Amino acid sequence: MTIKLARYSRIAVCAAAAYLVPGLSALDPHKSLTQYSRQVWSQDNGLPEDNIKSITQTSDGYLWLGTDEGLARFDGIDFTIFRKPELPANSISALASSPDGSLWVGTSNGLAQYRGKQFRTYTVKDGLPDNNILGLYSDHAGTLWIVAGVDLCRLQDGKFTTYAPGANLPVTSVKVVREDQRHDLLVAGFNLPDPPATLSLRVLRLSDGKVTTLLDDARLGADVVLALLADSHDNLWIAGSLGLIERSASGQLRRFDSHSGLPTDLVHTVVEDRDGNIWAGTNSGIARLQGDRFAVPSTGTESSVVRTLFEDREGDLWIGGNDGLTRLRDDSFTTYGKAEGMPSDQPNAVFQDHLGRLWAGFHETDAGLVMISGGVLRKFGRREGMPETEIFSIRETPAGDLLMGTRAGLVRMHGSTFTVTEPPDPQKRKLVWDALEDSAGHVWMATPGGLVEKVGNALGTVAGGEQPLIVNSVTTLTKGRDGVLWAGSFGKGLWRLQGDQVHLLGLADGLSSENIRKLYEDPEGTLWIGTLGGGLDALRNGKFYRFTQNDGLLSDNVVNIADDGESLWLSTNRGVCRIAKKQLWDFAGGTAKVLQPINYGIEDGLRSAQCYPGYPTGGGSRASDGRIWFTTSRGLAVFDPHARRPAPLARSCKSRR
Repeated sequence: MTIKLARYSRIAVCAAAAYLVPGLSALDPHKSLTQYSRQVWSQDNGLPEDNIKSITQTSDGYLWLGTDEGLARFDGIDFTIFRKPELPANSISALASSPDGSLWVGTSNGLAQYRGKQFRTYTVKDGLPDNNILGLYSDHAGTLWIVAGVDLCRLQDGKFTTYAPGANLPVTSVKVVREDQRHDLLVAGFNLPDPPATLSLRVLRLSDGKVTTLLDDARLGADVVLALLADSHDNLWIAGSLGLIERSASGQLRRFDSHSGLPTDLVHTVVEDRDGNIWAGTNSGIARLQGDRFAVPSTGTESSVVRTLFEDREGDLWIGGNDGLTRLRDDSFTTYGKAEGMPSDQPNAVFQDHLGRLWAGFHETDAGLVMISGGVLRKFGRREGMPETEIFSIRETPAGDLLMGTRAGLVRMHGSTFTVTEPPDPQKRKLVWDALEDSAGHVWMATPGGLVEKVGNALGTVAGGEQPLIVNSVTTLTKGRDGVLWAGSFGKGLWRLQGDQVHLLGLADGLSSENIRKLYEDPEGTLWIGTLGGGLDALRNGKFYRFTQNDGLLSDNVVNIADDGESLWLSTNRGVCRIAKKQLWDFAGGTAKVLQPINYGIEDGLRSAQCYPGYPTGGGSRASDGRIWFTTSRGLAVFDPHARRPAPLARSCKSRR
């Protein structure tokens, strides 16, 4: 999904095209609640008010929201508001959509149907038992079930039928009506004894004219039922004032409340998504069932009243309550930061070693070095011997040691032992931006004072140190297959070292910028060069090629390059830019007039589009399992090519009232 598509797609789609969208996905249950992308709409964005009481989606793709200040239709960008006199009242209590495309709107003064761009109102004059509509449910056959006042009413074939209390419906006050997997009707309500004493709470099943009591007040206690859910495993969920009750198909009960992870005992709504996740909307936010307990987000503002939850056709979860409309989406990227257990939200470098372990270094000096292996995170800090220092780069030697460019110098991790080498520098700077060890055992360091070579214990500056008071910073290194060492600098261009020959390449040789941030040689022998201000360069068969923002790239600031074999993934200060190598060469050869990359940003799951740590080096890499890791200013972001993707919406029809 490109940023452009994600930003300008509308929810409303052509009805004919809406059924052509394959592979719809839900919220990945393996992600933590903080790893879903989150977007909020409020009155500032066009909502009639921030208190949303009901949500549904009609077959044309529109999302509909019920509030006390009117009915809102949402197309993904704009809200269209409907009020009196088109509706019988502005206070919307319930919504339901039918297979025939109708929207049913329950209000405090009657029932409205929206179909064919027209509203029609039904009241007691048309056969309703009460104008105060408290609940709506459209079943599998399109029959509309209505909670009108205290009565259960059915609308079928244009006729209203009221179910009077008695043997066929042993409750005098209906609260909720739903349907189970067998298409049997589930009804929750109270039975008022005569003479009145205490209310008797019941949950009933209506099947082929037969009534079965599933739960009564002896098992529910003093609960007040606010919502029902029959899940895909034939379990019945009852939400109310005392938490959630799960009734299994065999009749066994489990109660969930604040002691089971719910943020509060008062549960307004409960839904199941298409992956089988159970979500609860409570008086203090949302929660998702994980095993035998509910989990709540550690960040976000879904801590106020949640009145309604709705999963749309794309698998996004919509939250309505006192804080407006919130969407949780399982996007292309998953981000890891402090909320997921990382010691910092500001990674500078990420690297995978030959054993498949992932290593991350951070901006904060006390964050340490982190290893991620088998889903377990381990931190190496001062107690383990790792200096408290900022880490700029991580690489591996041929023998399996880790080399880290840090603010304290070159840090080598051999087994569990750390050693530090300070580079020679007339200004006493210890900083090392990047480092690598070649097959001969020589260690090369990119430093502010130039390119430093370490042979045994001997250290010497071999390039860029001729004028110590001038900016000579070497920032990034790579070793070519032909043995050439390439070193990018902070403003002087590209150093080429082979044997005793040292040569500096700059603008006059074809570089687009002498401020180089990343070097990468692909399996075909092309040297790819990420620059600051000049876009992406390529050195192939002795000739430079340049690709810039004017040509179609996301940005001219390319600070990291990853390769999946087919495409390059460019980290920029505006997000991630994915561009096929064939497209680059077609453009260079003149057969393509413009580059058309796929761009990723906040809309795709990145918490920040700033994929540039602000230093001359840093960045991410492609792991052996195909996942691509990126450093951002708000966490480590990973793209999994094998994961499900949110289904892109079909092209919108022009939105018309």
